[in-house]
Amino acid sequence: MLHLLVDWEYPHWMMMAGAILVALGFMGFAFHQNRNGPVKDESARARESTPTGRLKAMRESASASAGGQAAEGEGEMTVAPRAPWTAEQDKKLRALVLNANSVDTIAEALNRTTFAVRRRANTLRLPLRKIARRRQG
Repeated sequence: MLHLLVDWEYPHWMMMAGAILVALGFMGFAFHQNRNGPVKDESARARESTPTGRLKAMRESASASAGGQAAEGEGEMTVAPRAPWTAEQDKKLRALVLNANSVDTIAEALNRTTFAVRRRANTLRLPLRKIARRRQG
């Protein structure tokens, strides 16, 4: 049996080394997946099956391991809700776009961000004027 291994040439040794590395990789992946142990109840498994559930579970485990103290800046993210566009604002937006005002001017007049103005104009299929931005510096 040993004489078969001695007769192998370089490509055969490379294929064998590749097969061994692939097998070791699969074993390492299996151990990595099971390193945290099994989940104790099915409700936790179902909760962690969604991305939001997994994120909450990660936050809970991180806060438990940190002694319940969250670092500065961590916690629930709050996003200010967007105010819906009114029919009056839509009319004003149409008038400002047709007067060929810049997006910045329109945003100031409507008390909105330039992104919100561009998005609403796109929704209403209004042609915005392309304004070249000046470089400062």
